Amino acid sequence: MGIDGLVLYDIDDESDRNPEERPFPFLPTMDPADYLARDLVGLEVPAIVYRAVSKYPEQQLQSWLSEQAPTQGLSVFVGASSREKPVATSLARAYELRSEVRPDLLLGGVAIPERHARGGTEHLRLLAKQAAGCSFFVTQIVYDVNAAKDLAGATRRCSIESVRSNRDQGGTATAPLPWRPTDLQPASAVDRRAGLRSRGLTLTQAW
Repeated sequence: MGIDGLVLYDIDDESDRNPEERPFPFLPTMDPADYLARDLVGLEVPAIVYRAVSKYPEQQLQSWLSEQAPTQGLSVFVGASSREKPVATSLARAYELRSEVRPDLLLGGVAIPERHARGGTEHLRLLAKQAAGCSFFVTQIVYDVNAAKDLAGATRRCSIESVRSNRDQGGTATAPLPWRPTDLQPASAVDRRAGLRSRGLTLTQAW
């Protein structure tokens, strides 16, 4: 079976999220962008390169952005794993750099349905990231499908309210909704008993 695309993760030390001792020490991995450029030259499907932006100085991230060919790849920016973690470049600044240096680079963000189930505010994160330039979102490989549906519904409802508010304030009433329920793209069979998918969920922007 062929693949639709390839996600290349940028692994970062997240020991600050868990005080328990690791069973083995964290080891840095190869830069996913270098791996794509060096070892996947013949790749014929889209590649999504993750960037854990907090570990990159602004100048280094800016240089990487300037070297990207928008027609050949996509990227997902990820922020620091906790508020205590030292940050070289904030997620907000990384979004700004992309707008300044390579605005045509297709950019995505992380969506965590389970976080929405716990706090009920993940849809606001998605909308804020969309406003910053994200046009798709990626979940973990295994996720709670019911929580994902709730997240998509909350995002759509919030978008409708935003459009109505804009219309009431004299703006255009025909502004496109940023998300649709149909943007839950099926990736593989769903285990309905466990409510899990075996692959990640992608929410695509409704243009």
